[in-house]
Amino acid sequence: SAPHGALCAALLPKVVAVNLRALRERDPESEVLARYDIVARILTDDPRSLADDLGGWLEELAGDLGIAGLAAYGVTSRHIPELAEKAARASSMKGNPIELTPEEIASIVESAL
Repeated sequence: SAPHGALCAALLPKVVAVNLRALRERDPESEVLARYDIVARILTDDPRSLADDLGGWLEELAGDLGIAGLAAYGVTSRHIPELAEKAARASSMKGNPIELTPEEIASIVESAL
């Protein structure tokens, strides 16, 4: 019942942060890390930006745009296990740069409340 784009906007900064952490821990040689640096430089319009700057920039953008957290759509902590399970099975996860653990997915949902 929530707008798809609003949910994506609420989740994106959290997904980026968890993906970066997971990549650094489990696949530190991944070329995706360099791509995150490129994306950070493009979006922030700062040639010195790195991947770690991206999450903060996305959070700030979401705030500037008035993007509500998941709680605004009735999501509570009791929904986290079900949402994390559904997210893990979603076809869009095939495009994620690294396979996330159930705990990582749950942490994304929780932090987006």
